[in-house]
Amino acid sequence: MENFEYLTLLKQGSVEWNKWRYANPSIKPDLHEADLSCADLSGADLYKANLSRADLSGANLSGAKLSGADLSKANLIGTDLHETRFSGANFHEAKLSWAGFLVNLHEADLHDANLNGVDLVGADLGGADLSEADLVGTNLSRANLSRTDLHGADLVESNLSGADLVEADLCEANLSGANLSGANLRTAYLNGANLSGADLRGANTHEADLVGTNLSDANFSGTNLSGTNLSRSNLNEANLSGTDLQGANLSEANLSGTNLHGAKFSGANFSGTNLYEAKISGAGFLVSFHGADLHDANLSGMDFSGMDLSEADLTGANLIGTNFSGANLSGTKGLPVEVTDLYKVVGS
Repeated sequence: MENFEYLTLLKQGSVEWNKWRYANPSIKPDLHEADLSCADLSGADLYKANLSRADLSGANLSGAKLSGADLSKANLIGTDLHETRFSGANFHEAKLSWAGFLVNLHEADLHDANLNGVDLVGADLGGADLSEADLVGTNLSRANLSRTDLHGADLVESNLSGADLVEADLCEANLSGANLSGANLRTAYLNGANLSGADLRGANTHEADLVGTNLSDANFSGTNLSGTNLSRSNLNEANLSGTDLQGANLSEANLSGTNLHGAKFSGANFSGTNLYEAKISGAGFLVSFHGADLHDANLSGMDFSGMDLSEADLTGANLIGTNFSGANLSGTKGLPVEVTDLYKVVGS
């Protein structure tokens, strides 16, 4: 059959299409670069046709235009969707993956698409446009999302464990409660995103942009945050135990009540940061603020006993009720006279 004959069948709706597929199981429809969008078909017949439950398994839809199409509960297993246009399409409960079949949506246009709850395990979505897409509860475990546009996407409670998100745009995305454990977020853009309650254990966020991000109650235990920009982010009650924050930018961030046990802070920027009631005591020299910039930070009531604060800058910091007992204050800048008189400067 020619391309236009496949289109004619599709325009009759999923029932007639599925009848033909059932009668011709060996044929894999070639719809390469076919235009299936409402705007480009006279009379908008295909747009009005219901493709819900349509069997498009094994078809070649690479480069096709399915903008606004209803593909809910459709069978797309083994379908080639490379560079296909799906902006505004409905994929609710569509079948895209199965054992041995990995979804190819590389550079596909899925802007504003509904992928709520869809199984995209191991899918190739590299360079795809998923901005403003509905991905609530979607399984994207081990998916390739490198350089993918997820700006403003709704990823609440989605599964992104082990996903490749290198250089992905997640600005202003909603990732509340999402599973990002073991994900690679290196150099990703997350400024303004909501990751409250997200699981980021073991994730790689090296040099990621997290400016102004909501990370309250997030779990970063054991995560690599070295060199990460967390300026003005909200880390209230977050778990940062055992994290590597060396050289990270935490200026003007909110770390009140944050768990910092065993974290590494050498060379980190805490200028203007709120560390009120942050939990760092008990870890001894496992926590190092060596060379950290803590000027103008709120350190009220902090317990720095036994900590390494050598070469740190505390100029203008709020030190009311702060405990420096046994701390290494060698070369520390900005300590008021009453503090140096009260505590012996270790290493001097």
